[in-house]
Amino acid sequence: MKFKIQTLYVRAPSRYKEGTKDMEAIRKLAELICKTDQESVWVLSLNNKRLAVSLDLIALGGIGTCDLDVKILFRRVLATGAYGFTLIHTHPGDTAYQSENDKKAMKQIRFAAQAIELYYFDDIVIDVNEIYSTMWDKKYKIKKGK
Repeated sequence: MKFKIQTLYVRAPSRYKEGTKDMEAIRKLAELICKTDQESVWVLSLNNKRLAVSLDLIALGGIGTCDLDVKILFRRVLATGAYGFTLIHTHPGDTAYQSENDKKAMKQIRFAAQAIELYYFDDIVIDVNEIYSTMWDKKYKIKKGK
Protein backbone atom coordinates (compact mmCIF):
# COMPACT_ATOMS: atom_id res chain seq x y z
CA MET A 1 0.00 0.00 0.00
CA LYS A 2 1.39 3.36 -1.00
CA PHE A 3 0.10 6.81 -0.10
CA LYS A 4 0.57 10.16 -1.75
CA ILE A 5 1.86 12.52 0.91
CA GLN A 6 2.48 15.67 -1.07
CA THR A 7 0.43 17.76 1.35
CA LEU A 8 1.94 16.21 4.48
CA TYR A 9 4.88 18.06 5.95
CA VAL A 10 7.12 15.66 7.85
CA ARG A 11 10.73 16.16 8.76
CA ALA A 12 13.02 13.65 10.25
CA PRO A 13 12.86 14.18 13.96
CA SER A 14 15.13 16.97 14.96
CA ARG A 15 12.49 17.33 17.63
CA TYR A 16 8.80 16.63 18.14
CA LYS A 17 7.46 19.62 20.02
CA GLU A 18 3.84 20.39 20.77
CA GLY A 19 2.32 22.85 18.34
CA THR A 20 4.90 22.25 15.58
CA LYS A 21 4.22 21.01 12.06
CA ASP A 22 6.43 17.99 12.82
CA MET A 23 4.27 16.90 15.77
CA GLU A 24 1.00 17.47 13.93
CA ALA A 25 2.26 15.45 10.95
CA ILE A 26 3.30 12.57 13.19
CA ARG A 27 -0.13 12.65 14.87
CA LYS A 28 -1.85 12.55 11.47
CA LEU A 29 0.30 9.58 10.46
CA ALA A 30 -0.49 7.82 13.74
CA GLU A 31 -4.23 8.31 13.30
CA LEU A 32 -4.00 6.97 9.74
CA ILE A 33 -1.80 3.99 10.53
CA CYS A 34 -3.22 2.63 13.79
CA LYS A 35 -6.78 2.03 12.58
CA THR A 36 -6.31 -1.75 12.32
CA ASP A 37 -6.06 -4.50 14.91
CA GLN A 38 -2.95 -5.93 13.21
CA GLU A 39 0.67 -4.99 13.66
CA SER A 40 2.12 -3.22 10.66
CA VAL A 41 5.44 -1.70 9.64
CA TRP A 42 5.70 1.43 7.48
CA VAL A 43 8.69 3.24 6.05
CA LEU A 44 8.74 7.00 5.68
CA SER A 45 11.40 7.87 3.10
CA LEU A 46 12.95 11.33 3.43
CA ASN A 47 14.92 13.52 1.05
CA ASN A 48 18.09 15.47 1.89
CA LYS A 49 15.97 18.30 3.33
CA ARG A 50 14.38 15.70 5.60
CA LEU A 51 11.00 16.08 3.97
CA ALA A 52 8.82 13.06 3.26
CA VAL A 53 8.93 11.67 -0.26
CA SER A 54 7.11 8.39 0.31
CA LEU A 55 5.15 6.47 2.93
CA ASP A 56 4.90 2.73 2.27
CA LEU A 57 3.39 -0.22 4.08
CA ILE A 58 6.17 -2.82 4.06
CA ALA A 59 4.86 -5.51 6.43
CA LEU A 60 1.52 -6.58 7.86
CA GLY A 61 1.34 -9.08 10.68
CA GLY A 62 -1.06 -10.51 13.22
CA ILE A 63 -2.30 -9.23 16.54
CA GLY A 64 1.01 -9.61 18.36
CA THR A 65 3.78 -9.97 15.78
CA CYS A 66 4.88 -8.75 12.38
CA ASP A 67 7.74 -10.17 10.33
CA LEU A 68 9.74 -7.59 8.41
CA ASP A 69 11.73 -8.53 5.33
CA VAL A 70 14.65 -6.09 5.41
CA LYS A 71 15.19 -6.47 1.66
CA ILE A 72 11.74 -4.98 1.04
CA LEU A 73 12.51 -2.09 3.39
CA PHE A 74 15.72 -1.14 1.61
CA ARG A 75 14.28 -1.75 -1.86
CA ARG A 76 11.47 0.73 -1.15
CA VAL A 77 13.77 3.38 0.35
CA LEU A 78 16.35 3.12 -2.43
CA ALA A 79 13.66 3.22 -5.14
CA THR A 80 12.59 6.67 -3.92
CA GLY A 81 16.14 8.04 -4.08
CA ALA A 82 15.79 8.89 -0.39
CA TYR A 83 18.53 10.30 1.80
CA GLY A 84 17.20 8.44 4.82
CA PHE A 85 14.13 6.95 6.45
CA THR A 86 12.06 6.59 9.59
CA LEU A 87 10.41 3.29 10.45
CA ILE A 88 6.94 3.42 11.92
CA HIS A 89 5.29 0.36 13.38
CA THR A 90 2.13 -0.32 15.31
CA HIS A 91 1.38 -2.14 18.53
CA PRO A 92 -2.43 -2.13 18.37
CA GLY A 93 -3.99 -2.21 21.80
CA ASP A 94 -0.58 -2.67 23.40
CA THR A 95 2.09 -0.38 24.72
CA ALA A 96 3.97 2.06 22.51
CA TYR A 97 7.44 0.79 23.40
CA GLN A 98 9.89 -1.36 21.50
CA SER A 99 9.87 -5.06 22.35
CA GLU A 100 13.16 -6.94 22.66
CA ASN A 101 12.59 -8.36 19.15
CA ASP A 102 12.01 -4.81 17.86
CA LYS A 103 15.27 -3.63 19.42
CA LYS A 104 17.22 -6.50 17.88
CA ALA A 105 15.74 -5.89 14.42
CA MET A 106 16.32 -2.13 14.60
CA LYS A 107 19.97 -2.66 15.53
CA GLN A 108 20.44 -4.86 12.45
CA ILE A 109 18.63 -2.35 10.23
CA ARG A 110 20.75 0.52 11.56
CA PHE A 111 23.94 -1.45 10.79
CA ALA A 112 22.76 -2.25 7.23
CA ALA A 113 21.68 1.37 6.62
CA GLN A 114 25.10 2.66 7.68
CA ALA A 115 26.79 0.21 5.32
CA ILE A 116 24.95 1.71 2.33
CA GLU A 117 25.11 5.30 3.62
CA LEU A 118 21.42 5.80 4.34
CA TYR A 119 20.34 7.74 7.42
CA TYR A 120 18.04 5.86 9.80
CA PHE A 121 16.41 8.76 11.60
CA ASP A 122 14.00 7.12 14.04
CA ASP A 123 11.83 4.14 14.85
CA ILE A 124 8.39 5.28 15.92
CA VAL A 125 6.09 2.86 17.74
CA ILE A 126 2.37 3.63 17.74
CA ASP A 127 -0.48 2.21 19.80
CA VAL A 128 -4.06 3.48 19.90
CA ASN A 129 -3.24 6.31 22.32
CA GLU A 130 0.47 7.03 22.18
CA ILE A 131 3.45 7.55 19.91
CA TYR A 132 6.90 6.49 21.12
CA SER A 133 10.05 7.87 19.50
CA THR A 134 13.00 5.59 20.12
CA MET A 135 15.41 8.31 19.06
CA TRP A 136 14.17 10.65 21.78
CA ASP A 137 13.08 7.89 24.20
CA LYS A 138 9.86 9.79 24.76
CA LYS A 139 6.13 9.16 24.52
CA TYR A 140 3.61 11.56 23.01
CA LYS A 141 -0.19 11.44 23.14
CA ILE A 142 -1.86 10.95 19.77
CA LYS A 143 -4.68 13.32 20.59
CA LYS A 144 -3.90 16.46 22.51
CA GLY A 145 -5.37 16.68 25.98
CA LYS A 146 -5.93 12.94 26.43
